Amino acid sequence: MTERTRHESLERLLHAAQEQGVVGPSALARALNESDQVVTNWGKRGVSKAGALSAQRRFHISSNWVLDGSEPKMVGDSVITSMAPMAMQAGNYPPPALHQALDVLADTLGTLPEAARQDAAPLLQALTLAPDSKLLRSNLLAVLMKRA
Repeated sequence: MTERTRHESLERLLHAAQEQGVVGPSALARALNESDQVVTNWGKRGVSKAGALSAQRRFHISSNWVLDGSEPKMVGDSVITSMAPMAMQAGNYPPPALHQALDVLADTLGTLPEAARQDAAPLLQALTLAPDSKLLRSNLLAVLMKRA
């Protein structure tokens, strides 16, 4: 009988979680608000995109690193600010209203409880794919209006 091995993406995620004090699949499931069965499935099929994004929010590790091992491993302010010069090099200067909207969004997200921020993340991602969706906007507004 051959010994089963875990999918590489789950191994990467478990290792990164352990570095932050979350040890083992059950603890990982609790930290990401997932069931043990979901994490078990990741061991067979690989971490889902939604799971990788959840891990990115929780552990500040790149979802791409979780999924395929591509660097950088960690994400944070230094990664975000390193992207700013790309827009400026292309001569694309965002309008002040866009900066203001992003500031308001970031401030609002900062006041939300963790559960509400986790609810907002997939809606924000979906909105990038369907920016004209009134339903997504409505659902996102409902999440953003939650307070601790």
